[in-house]
Amino acid sequence: MPVPQAPYSISDMPKRYEQLADFVDDPDFRRWVLEARPEDVRHWEAWLRQHPDRRSLVEEAREIVLGIPARPLPAEEAAKAAVWAQIEAVMRRQILPARTRALRAWTVAASILLLLGSGGLFWWLVQAPSYQTIATAYGETREVVLPDGSQVTLNAHSSLRYLDSWAESATREVWLEGEAFFSVEKSPEGKAFRVYSSDLKVEVLGTEFNVRQRGAETEVTLEEGSVELSHLASRQKVRLVPGEQAIYAGKGATIETRTTAVENHSAWRDHLLVFDEMPMGEVAQRIEETFGMPVVVQTEALQKRTLSGRISTADLEVMLEALSLTFSLQIETREDTIFLQP
Repeated sequence: MPVPQAPYSISDMPKRYEQLADFVDDPDFRRWVLEARPEDVRHWEAWLRQHPDRRSLVEEAREIVLGIPARPLPAEEAAKAAVWAQIEAVMRRQILPARTRALRAWTVAASILLLLGSGGLFWWLVQAPSYQTIATAYGETREVVLPDGSQVTLNAHSSLRYLDSWAESATREVWLEGEAFFSVEKSPEGKAFRVYSSDLKVEVLGTEFNVRQRGAETEVTLEEGSVELSHLASRQKVRLVPGEQAIYAGKGATIETRTTAVENHSAWRDHLLVFDEMPMGEVAQRIEETFGMPVVVQTEALQKRTLSGRISTADLEVMLEALSLTFSLQIETREDTIFLQP
């Protein structure tokens, strides 16, 4: 009679995960990223709790796995896809001049090619797709016209990445960090339009909506048309109608929906910050996101106090003065930090 084995645990894992390739090459890791089975989710969450220093490496490996096409590919094509996915993962979130960005990409590509070999793979890299990354500084907004004519307004301290051309692409896809308002053109060919945040995918055909992704939280607010949200890990799907907002609070949460005054959530396009019974702690967070200066609310009672109104964000000093007069606040700026008190 065979001896029963002890239950599988993290400590029993024979593999050592120390480099990016250790994760990307591991079928168990790829299954967790792509399928999110409950047992895999529990397993990797426990592993991350035991190895918090590897979290950034895990996130980078997730980007690479998600960037490799899901359809079966010949071995050579799969290798090409993996190479470019890794280059894109390394380059992501870096806001560089075009020439510097190109040189950095080729430096990464060359180091990977040393491992994979050159020849036909090098020829593929010469023809590899080219991406645009548009970014805004604190206190800045920017208008962007996408390859299909769709228009995007990018809020402060945000970035948008997309292919230079969508002519040969089956879909229209952009990757957002921060906040943006989208006015999407309908595609004559019926190509879907997809916006990816860190955890969610928003898919539409033609509509107007706002996406705000700050930290672990993502909000999607719909003005016109319809959109469908998908959680990249759990596969939960939610469809919105105009006047609704979806909120995803971060890891382990589900997507919640509510009705809302949609114009308040895109008022930033007119350099306005709108409060509708907003706690002062959240007001402080919005000021930080827009201007990049830490805001300290100095009493717990003030932290919980709610505000309603609208304030111009065109100028930080003018905004703080208006906030002080309108809501009877004492506001002081010391060493690039804003202090709020009753």
